[in-house]
Amino acid sequence: MKPTRYLEVAREIEADYERVAYHLAIWREWMKNGKSLGYPDEGHAVNGAALNFDDLCDRADLRSAETMDAIIDSLPVHQACAVYHFNLGAVFRFVRLRVDEVYADALKAMVPMVKKRGLE
Repeated sequence: MKPTRYLEVAREIEADYERVAYHLAIWREWMKNGKSLGYPDEGHAVNGAALNFDDLCDRADLRSAETMDAIIDSLPVHQACAVYHFNLGAVFRFVRLRVDEVYADALKAMVPMVKKRGLE
């Protein structure tokens, strides 16, 4: 049987990767739609405040996509290319690097960045 602390750490790591995967999915939709999530540019607002829950969710998704874009842009080039390859079907051409290993390294690098930038 595994020690309790080991299981806690394993759950934390899994949750971190799920958080990155969730925000990558939003970013992928944003990129596929021409950096738009398909929401109207202006909704019902009074003094810049959203009137309903859907507007708040739309704004949160847009912030998430823009933040993930900044995180991906801050990765080393080979890791950013691997993210584009797995999420958008871009071509990955680094002769001495395996794309799956580079993508795994990119995900590991994104975990602290996602936490640091406040994406929950």
